[in-house]
Amino acid sequence: MQDENKGRFEDLALMSMDKLYTKALRLTKNACDAEKLVQATYLRAYETFDQREASKGGCRWFLSILKNEFQKRLYPKQLCVVDN
Repeated sequence: MQDENKGRFEDLALMSMDKLYTKALRLTKNACDAEKLVQATYLRAYETFDQREASKGGCRWFLSILKNEFQKRLYPKQLCVVDN
């Protein structure tokens, strides 16, 4: 990631932190899992930040990643699979 993008990422990440944690806590109902979910969200966002269009809303973008990470990493644990 380029230096100017690192600064932009940090600014967006810090502005979104409270909303992300609140949403993660609401989804997971557990502080530890919420922290892990936010961390996974930031990692995924950092990896794809250069591909992101600058015009997209920062917090909405982070929240969509958080939702996807929750579904991918945490929600499947709660599912009960029934074999026929």
